[in-house]
Amino acid sequence: MSPFFNLEKLRSVSGFETACIVDPYSGGKGNSIRYMAVSPRDNYMRAENMKNLFVGGEKSGFYVGHTEATTTKIQCF
Repeated sequence: MSPFFNLEKLRSVSGFETACIVDPYSGGKGNSIRYMAVSPRDNYMRAENMKNLFVGGEKSGFYVGHTEATTTKIQCF
Protein backbone atom coordinates (compact mmCIF):
# COMPACT_ATOMS: atom_id res chain seq x y z
CA MET A 1 0.00 0.00 0.00
CA SER A 2 1.26 3.43 -0.89
CA PRO A 3 0.10 6.69 0.71
CA PHE A 4 0.15 8.37 -2.72
CA PHE A 5 0.28 7.07 -6.26
CA ASN A 6 0.63 9.34 -9.28
CA LEU A 7 -2.65 9.19 -11.19
CA GLU A 8 -1.06 9.54 -14.64
CA LYS A 9 1.30 6.63 -13.91
CA LEU A 10 -1.65 4.54 -12.71
CA ARG A 11 -3.57 5.32 -15.91
CA SER A 12 -0.64 3.97 -17.94
CA VAL A 13 -1.29 0.48 -16.52
CA SER A 14 -3.57 -1.71 -18.64
CA GLY A 15 -7.06 -1.76 -17.14
CA PHE A 16 -6.62 1.49 -15.21
CA GLU A 17 -6.86 3.95 -18.13
CA THR A 18 -9.95 5.62 -16.66
CA ALA A 19 -8.87 5.55 -13.01
CA CYS A 20 -10.02 8.52 -10.94
CA ILE A 21 -9.46 9.75 -7.42
CA VAL A 22 -12.31 9.06 -5.00
CA ASP A 23 -11.49 10.90 -1.82
CA PRO A 24 -14.37 10.79 0.66
CA TYR A 25 -12.34 11.54 3.78
CA SER A 26 -9.14 13.52 3.29
CA GLY A 27 -10.53 16.46 1.33
CA GLY A 28 -8.11 16.09 -1.58
CA LYS A 29 -4.98 15.67 0.55
CA GLY A 30 -4.26 12.09 -0.50
CA ASN A 31 -5.21 9.23 -2.80
CA SER A 32 -4.23 6.02 -1.08
CA ILE A 33 -3.78 3.22 -3.61
CA ARG A 34 -5.80 0.94 -1.36
CA TYR A 35 -9.01 2.58 -2.61
CA MET A 36 -9.37 0.48 -5.75
CA ALA A 37 -13.18 0.33 -5.70
CA VAL A 38 -16.13 2.27 -4.40
CA SER A 39 -19.39 0.36 -4.23
CA PRO A 40 -22.61 2.29 -3.65
CA ARG A 41 -24.94 -0.01 -1.73
CA ASP A 42 -28.37 -0.13 -0.12
CA ASN A 43 -29.10 -0.70 3.57
CA TYR A 44 -28.99 -4.46 3.01
CA MET A 45 -25.35 -4.16 1.81
CA ARG A 46 -26.38 -5.06 -1.77
CA ALA A 47 -24.43 -3.29 -4.49
CA GLU A 48 -26.74 -0.91 -6.35
CA ASN A 49 -28.44 -2.37 -9.44
CA MET A 50 -27.25 -5.90 -8.60
CA LYS A 51 -29.47 -8.74 -7.38
CA ASN A 52 -26.83 -10.94 -5.79
CA LEU A 53 -23.72 -8.87 -5.07
CA PHE A 54 -23.13 -7.83 -1.48
CA VAL A 55 -20.36 -5.56 -0.23
CA GLY A 56 -18.76 -5.14 3.16
CA GLY A 57 -16.00 -2.95 4.49
CA GLU A 58 -14.77 -0.65 7.19
CA LYS A 59 -16.83 2.48 6.43
CA SER A 60 -20.54 3.28 6.38
CA GLY A 61 -22.30 4.77 3.37
CA PHE A 62 -20.05 3.82 0.51
CA TYR A 63 -18.20 0.70 1.56
CA VAL A 64 -14.65 1.61 0.65
CA GLY A 65 -11.24 0.57 1.89
CA HIS A 66 -8.75 -2.24 1.86
CA THR A 67 -10.91 -4.62 3.90
CA GLU A 68 -13.81 -5.00 1.47
CA ALA A 69 -15.54 -8.33 1.32
CA THR A 70 -17.59 -9.45 -1.63
CA THR A 71 -20.14 -12.21 -1.16
CA THR A 72 -22.21 -13.80 -3.88
CA LYS A 73 -24.65 -16.69 -4.09
CA ILE A 74 -25.79 -16.46 -0.48
CA GLN A 75 -27.92 -19.46 0.42
CA CYS A 76 -30.31 -19.36 3.36
CA PHE A 77 -31.05 -22.59 5.22
